[in-house]
Amino acid sequence: MPVCTNYGFHLPPCRSLCKKAREGCAEAMMVLSLSWPSKFDCTRFPEHHELMCVTTLNQSSFGSIPTTTTTTTAAPVILPTFPSSPAPSFPSHHSVLLTPCTSNADCVFERAVCRGGECVCEYPRTWGPTGCEYTQILGGQCTSDSQCSSVTLNSVCNNSVCTCVPPLTSYLNLACIHASGIGDMCYNDAQCRALNKFSFCRLAVAEVVGVCACDPDQFIDSRGYCVPRLGGRCYKGNCPRQLGAALCQRGRDAVLKCFCRKKAVQRRGVCIPPT
Repeated sequence: MPVCTNYGFHLPPCRSLCKKAREGCAEAMMVLSLSWPSKFDCTRFPEHHELMCVTTLNQSSFGSIPTTTTTTTAAPVILPTFPSSPAPSFPSHHSVLLTPCTSNADCVFERAVCRGGECVCEYPRTWGPTGCEYTQILGGQCTSDSQCSSVTLNSVCNNSVCTCVPPLTSYLNLACIHASGIGDMCYNDAQCRALNKFSFCRLAVAEVVGVCACDPDQFIDSRGYCVPRLGGRCYKGNCPRQLGAALCQRGRDAVLKCFCRKKAVQRRGVCIPPT
């Protein structure tokens, strides 16, 4: 099943995980004269270098287990699949910070506490060049990669600001995702909206994979972006030139939309200015 996240979208399995599942089922399916379902065609899923995806699962064994043992299935391990960020630089006294401790008094640096016999930073801080520093969300000011990566997977500190590792892009400053243009493969709406605000992922296979498409009140311009039709939502105060004398303004529902300017006449979806 797709792995749910806290950001409104799910992570698909990597193609390699699909192949492992298919191979693991092959013998049993052969005995039962079953074929691999077409909607789980492994080519529908991303390669590990194309998109953040689930590469492996930690599972308990299905062997004989004593009745006193409780078996559980661990949560999926999501492994980063994009270019690794440089290791965060720590102060020269970092090795001192990890020396054994028995109480907070043994941790000499500010905001460091004793946990599990070692000095660690007090939440929500993390180790940085100056000691224990505040963690930061995407777009926040930073001095080290660890401030960013401890909050958002696949983020680094670039020019003193937390940003996503290319080719990932920020989605609402909540997560680093793989952005997809109109017509490109997608696995959730967030991937499409990262490039086109008024777009969505038209799923060809429910909850699995699809392609990015413009919302119904938008059309695709020559650059491959979603732009509003007359009555369509707009932003930044702009309406496409193809609409003629149109203006991006608030309608009765207080939403910015493209309407004909005053005294302009609408004809076949275009605003004709007064003569």
